[in-house]
Amino acid sequence: MQSLLSTQKAPSNAALDDKHRMLERVARFEGETYSVSSRIASIGRTFYLGLGDKDWQAVAIAAEGWQIVSHPPARFRRSPARQALPALECHEQGINLLRDFVNVDSEDDFRMLVAWVLGCFHPKGPYHILILSGEQRSAKNTTAQTLRDLIDPASPSTRSTPNSEQDLVIAATHNYVLSFDNLSTIRPMIADAFCRIATGGGFCTRKLHTDSAKVLFNATRPRLRNGIPDQSARPDLADHAISIHLPVIPRGKRNTLGAFNRDFAKA
Repeated sequence: MQSLLSTQKAPSNAALDDKHRMLERVARFEGETYSVSSRIASIGRTFYLGLGDKDWQAVAIAAEGWQIVSHPPARFRRSPARQALPALECHEQGINLLRDFVNVDSEDDFRMLVAWVLGCFHPKGPYHILILSGEQRSAKNTTAQTLRDLIDPASPSTRSTPNSEQDLVIAATHNYVLSFDNLSTIRPMIADAFCRIATGGGFCTRKLHTDSAKVLFNATRPRLRNGIPDQSARPDLADHAISIHLPVIPRGKRNTLGAFNRDFAKA
């Protein structure tokens, strides 16, 4: 046996490359094709929420209730920025646990925030754009991060305004919920792109490192953004937006960010 093994030669690099290309062609053109989702997927009458944990678990949500499944039939795409949702459990207070972590001025505003969150769990859209406005010290950033962490936690949680449609497409490729921070003005081209990505519409952009090749991106994403001025002045944005004005938090009722995050994680 030892003499037989010693006479066998390892395959050459060229032979390995040929075999690799053959297997790649088989996988691409003869293998089964699966739909890949970002965070939410639907198969039949069941929705699947990818938890993003190391075990690739998901929550199967149907009319009869929900349960955590270890091997969901839905496939999910992951990016380095995506973080895992916490383990889920029922609580007698339900959504009322959220009240202490969002700075709203009325019961109607709280219900609108809850409605936006629930709408984000629909796998296909269209989605309303949530616009949080308010003066300094109204917890706009914290409220935006809290709402996103309920659905699609990521690091960083918010980002600056994209400079182009291509930047917006890249952000949508790696995130399910798009959250933009401290917007003061929005260029008309970006405002139009925001509307398309919330309600459904394709983007065609030049493929990197090419002159004529194009990449088509067609997806719908939930969106939220915050800023001091009212950003829903454009009629097309107003038609697709839920606008919430956050009140200034009095000095005696403010909390440190560290304490807030600990309480939120516990809840």
